[in-house]
Amino acid sequence: MTDTAAHLWDGLELRRIGYRTSRAAPATSRIAALTANATERPTLLARQALAFVHDAGEHGATLDEWLAAAHLPQSHSGRFTSLKHAGAIVDSGRRRPTRTGRMATVYVIAADEGAQP
Repeated sequence: MTDTAAHLWDGLELRRIGYRTSRAAPATSRIAALTANATERPTLLARQALAFVHDAGEHGATLDEWLAAAHLPQSHSGRFTSLKHAGAIVDSGRRRPTRTGRMATVYVIAADEGAQP
């Protein structure tokens, strides 16, 4: 994992999704806590989806854009849903057309609540 990818998880509040970690917990432990659930272990695809949204910057990214770029079927949409529920990505309030012309939510990386201005 790159330092950039690990940094993306630093500001997330894990308590709101039911996980406890120490502030001193390594970034890898935070990632594991965020992406763990009863049926799924942390996945490479979830990390790739997060990196894709991060790389899009303020422009953001839609689920359809990630699926097209990664050459993945719609069945992988759960990666975006899990990132959204974990608080890693948020709805920017903007919409863009998908490959089929329907409007899709544009996601951006959630602001680091603890970041200094």
